[in-house]
Amino acid sequence: MARMLLRPGWIVTHLIVIAIVVLFVNLGLWQLDRHAERQDEIARTEAALAGAPVPLDEALGAEDVAHRPTTATGTYLADGQVQLSPRSNADRPGYEVLTPLALADGRTLVVNRGWMPLDSPMPLPPAGEVAVEGRLQPPTTARQVLPPGGDVAELVSSVDLARLSGQVDDLVTTAYLERVDEEARTAGDLPLPAGPVSLDAGNHLSYAVQWVVFAAVGLIGYPLLLRRRLQDAAGTAPGDGAGPPPDPADAPDGDDARPGGRVERSGVSQ
Repeated sequence: MARMLLRPGWIVTHLIVIAIVVLFVNLGLWQLDRHAERQDEIARTEAALAGAPVPLDEALGAEDVAHRPTTATGTYLADGQVQLSPRSNADRPGYEVLTPLALADGRTLVVNRGWMPLDSPMPLPPAGEVAVEGRLQPPTTARQVLPPGGDVAELVSSVDLARLSGQVDDLVTTAYLERVDEEARTAGDLPLPAGPVSLDAGNHLSYAVQWVVFAAVGLIGYPLLLRRRLQDAAGTAPGDGAGPPPDPADAPDGDDARPGGRVERSGVSQ
């Protein structure tokens, strides 16, 4: 009876189930890898944030500049400002203000001064020399998204320093400064400075468990389904496949045994 499970149709079904189980297992392993990567990223972030702010050149020279606390001193260049958009805050649409900061040595550092509501004009930076405390962040790249008639000189969708270097002289392209000012942030001053760095590990671990559970359902449920199918087939008559043969004791008696009410016994017709 088990030979029926080796028919071409069943073999195709077996292969499909095996492929799905393998896919679920690999998705679970992939989520575990993502979880491990996120844990490593959190550890690096915590290590970077634990240190005191260091001079800008020292921070820029670090192997990993992400979240490295530093202070930069210079003069903002208002005519070089651009909007980093779209950016939301507490479900409110808005943008972030990128302003070049002219350093004393002639270089220029991009500073993300903070978030602004979408319906607010881009604010002018403070005049004169300023000291900006914040965290370094590596540049990002993304497909440029501009509204109809949008000007790349005024609106960008990523902090692509290589691209911005064409608009600002002697721009530092290895990192930009994310302004941090908790006092101004608490007071709600605009542009709103960056908040604390998220150290959430995400849902990768729970997703991994879900994929493993799905694979286990296939590994356990499919053999049970096959067993049930074999049990059903075992109760089917070999001839017509409609079920077990009828019990002779259940045959009707007398004239009801044949159509027309005639029964033949011992060659004598009655």
